Amino acid sequence: MLAHEIVERYLDALLDVPDIWNKFPSSPAWGPEVNRALVTAGLHAFPAPALDAGYRDTSQRSESLALDVCIADPGAWGPPRFIAEHVSAPRRASIQHSAWKLLATRTERRVLVAYYGAKSDVRDRAAVESAVREVCVANPGKSAPNDIVVVSADINARPSSAKELREIFVHSIVGKMA
Repeated sequence: MLAHEIVERYLDALLDVPDIWNKFPSSPAWGPEVNRALVTAGLHAFPAPALDAGYRDTSQRSESLALDVCIADPGAWGPPRFIAEHVSAPRRASIQHSAWKLLATRTERRVLVAYYGAKSDVRDRAAVESAVREVCVANPGKSAPNDIVVVSADINARPSSAKELREIFVHSIVGKMA
């Protein structure tokens, strides 16, 4: 699935929550909503038919990697198919740590949601992408691609509608694609 389709599904899932823009991004309720939306996008991109309401990950693979989102095929022991991280603070070190966690895991698709802010050390989208690119260059991905779909937004934005929430998020692919 293409990056823009994953991002669209992510935004659609966020907008399933009435008045979600009122939670952006300072409320403690924002983080769980982002993770829920990332899971929805991941399951859309990589459907897992065995993940019905009664399915339990008996080996807890989705939790053991310490990633915000990890979707694996429950019937196989291969690498996860989709992983994602949400970095709630606009700090270069935090963004790079999350990018490193994503690149340390072999997978088909990686997504990083991160923020920038005028008063932080990542002041704009370019700074977010630069921070991620630095980690991608240090991890050349010899056995797997090292690209990350980076979804970024201004942490100081105050969207007041679904349209404005969609407009503040921009995505790009950082790293080398397979």
